[in-house]
Amino acid sequence: MIRLMYMVAAIFLLVGCNNTRPKPINDLEKDTTAYDSTAAVYPKMKYSDTLIIHCDSLYPGMNCTATHIAMDTLGKDTNPDHKNSVFIFTKNGRELIRDTIYSRVQDIVFADYNNDNIKDILVHHHSDVRSNWTHFLYLVDIKKDKLKKINGFEQIKNPTFNSEYNIVENYVNSGRNWTSFYKIISDTVYNYDILIYDGENEDGTYTHDEDYKAALKKLKQTNIPSNSIK
Repeated sequence: MIRLMYMVAAIFLLVGCNNTRPKPINDLEKDTTAYDSTAAVYPKMKYSDTLIIHCDSLYPGMNCTATHIAMDTLGKDTNPDHKNSVFIFTKNGRELIRDTIYSRVQDIVFADYNNDNIKDILVHHHSDVRSNWTHFLYLVDIKKDKLKKINGFEQIKNPTFNSEYNIVENYVNSGRNWTSFYKIISDTVYNYDILIYDGENEDGTYTHDEDYKAALKKLKQTNIPSNSIK
């Protein structure tokens, strides 16, 4: 009898642990036409899993929720041109943005990318064979109830924000690791076309730290033409 009670308790414990994440909705079919033109590729999608993040600690008193709905192609389809996920951000139950995207991994990160002391949202996009990750970036203006998607940001591998210089930089794992620099302007990114490499040069010298300082000095003196955003 005691053994049976332990078995029943263990079953309830397992069920409770599984409920810490929203239940998959494998059986729910939805027409994606209302979301995006991806219906031309996938006339019917089965949503396989939903990640819901309540953002009370990030945006206090705003009742905000970030949701990533993964379709059943997540992790299987490696073509980033095929959209397989829906990202939704709500405030007090009202959608501020709904975006149908390609996402290789169901992952959402919060970090300030425009020096306004408000956490912005990065949704995982893709990763290459060397585990260099890319993300979609949504700048958050929580007081004005706006999220702005930054075009082209998803092409930057392993991005980080340099708050001192108000720029985006990265560190890419490659045959020879490298760093490049970008500037967020309006709803897009400007590429400074400055590339520095890590590791030893052909003559065996290590110049990354000096090259990095020189790059920061150069971009600080760069005037960005208004018609050259790319």
